[in-house]
Amino acid sequence: MRNEFIYISGKISGLKPLQAQGHFNKAANELAVHHNFNPKYILNPMSLDDDFPAFERKHFMKLDLDLVEIADYIYMLDNWRDSDGAKKELAHAKALNKKIIYEDPNEVAANDKEEENQQKRG
Repeated sequence: MRNEFIYISGKISGLKPLQAQGHFNKAANELAVHHNFNPKYILNPMSLDDDFPAFERKHFMKLDLDLVEIADYIYMLDNWRDSDGAKKELAHAKALNKKIIYEDPNEVAANDKEEENQQKRG
């Protein structure tokens, strides 16, 4: 079992709370069962809502970026491109050289090609 922290990132705003909660919980289960992550090390931002009921979106974003710093990995849900917050989290993770796992396996190849093209331009 992996005792490394992994942060789950994806779209929350604009979704019904139960829909977002379900997607993040399904991802947490997937990480535990199929990727062998210890459930105690899975950082699910949806579990923070009950702990910080007075927080606004800006507060959660700061906390989420702090959790990305703690994490060894970031797990990008398949809807991450529809979320400004998830894009910020991914950029932060990349800047910190975190390992990235995508829910959508096709995303890995597409993202690698996109980065390769950016390097050629830069």
